[in-house]
Amino acid sequence: MRTKITTLILLFMLASAVPALASSYPYNISNLEAYITNGGATYTTYSAADISGTYDVTALGWEAFLWSRFQVDGTTLFSNVLWNTADFGTTVYDVDLANASFGSFYIFAWSDFGIDNTAHVKIYQLTSAWTGILNGNDITLAAGTLILGYNDINLGGDYDDLIIAAAPTPIPGALWLLGTGMAGLLGLRRRLRNQP
Repeated sequence: MRTKITTLILLFMLASAVPALASSYPYNISNLEAYITNGGATYTTYSAADISGTYDVTALGWEAFLWSRFQVDGTTLFSNVLWNTADFGTTVYDVDLANASFGSFYIFAWSDFGIDNTAHVKIYQLTSAWTGILNGNDITLAAGTLILGYNDINLGGDYDDLIIAAAPTPIPGALWLLGTGMAGLLGLRRRLRNQP
């Protein structure tokens, strides 16, 4: 037990001594709105109540010194725990955001907040394409993509402590093909029914 407490104290001291690591992907975010507009995009605010369907989700950045995470149905998709952000820039496909939450590790415990918690989560929908840099690579997000910004338990009001992009999952081509085939069959049935 004593070893665990000593380890936790050392980790806390290490975390306090390395504030330069607090901003990594991307660097020096002042707030979420500035981050989006610096990429040349326009946006509108969006409500969590309007989110439906599945999304392809990518972690864009984090600014928080506190460890933060993004999870769905209790499974962590992205986090900056121990400043390990290797999963940032990767995309997780077909995510149902209805059960998504953000969280912060503070005083040896996690505090989690659903995406409908407007004190901690702000959601924007891009009305134009957004271009930025992620892990040294240029990326572009299409209009219609949702940007979710998390404001940790310190409530700094900048909503940049963890930034997630969520693009609606495209309808597969096979579904379009099935739909046009069904419409063709209905048309053929109607045509055959109207013949004498």
